[in-house]
Parts: sequence; C-alpha cells; structure tokens
Amino acid sequence: MRLGAILSKADQASEQAVAQYGVHLGTAFQLVDDVLDYSGDAQEIGKNLGDDLAEGKPTLPLIYAMQHGSPAQAELVRTAIEQGDLALFDQVLQVCNRPARWNTHASRPSVRLMPHAQTLAVLRIRRTKKH
Repeated sequence: MRLGAILSKADQASEQAVAQYGVHLGTAFQLVDDVLDYSGDAQEIGKNLGDDLAEGKPTLPLIYAMQHGSPAQAELVRTAIEQGDLALFDQVLQVCNRPARWNTHASRPSVRLMPHAQTLAVLRIRRTKKH
C-alpha cells in the first residue's frame, strides 16, 4: 500500500498512515486465512480442518498467539504444535481468533490520518465496482 502513496506523491504522514494500514490489514487477512484451516469448511478451503496443527506447522495465528497471548495461552499453543494435538483444537482456535480482530481494529487509526478527500474517493470507487 505504501507504493500507492509514493506513486501518488502523498505527503510523508499520509504515506506512513497508508503503510501502517496495509501492515495491519494484511496481517489480519493472513491470520483469518490461516484460521480457516482450523474453522473453515473443508470443501471450500480444499483441505482437512486442523491439518496444519496435526502436522505441527506453526502458522501465523499460532505464532502470533504465542508471542502476544498470556503465558498459559502460549503454552497451550506450543503443546498443540509440538504434539500435533487436535484434542486442543477448540481451545487453540479461541486463542487464534483474537489477533485478527486486534489487527483489524488497529488499522482504523491509520485511516483517520489519511486525507479525507482521497480516502472517500477510493471508497466510492470500490463501492461502485461492487454494484
């Protein structure tokens, strides 16, 4: 997203706001995408639910939960990864949903720093394309 700000010759504050928005929104997207491995519809996502956990793959939601969760949450996730323990599946899923919500909310202040005329123009274009 920063590249768009640079190419449009935005001022430094706007460039930084767009970059922060992109980081948080991109992280939220990746977290949700990975969480679908735990909670999505197996036919829609094209793989069995929990495969990454069962194979001991530390996906972004698991890593994020271990870094930003409580010590008990970090230990729960670590145990689930190390043992590929699907019995902990529901508890791990609850821990992993929180970071996506946090990143979505964290992106909001950056939008407020963007010049309103440009932001509204972009939103209008996106809204028009959907209809």
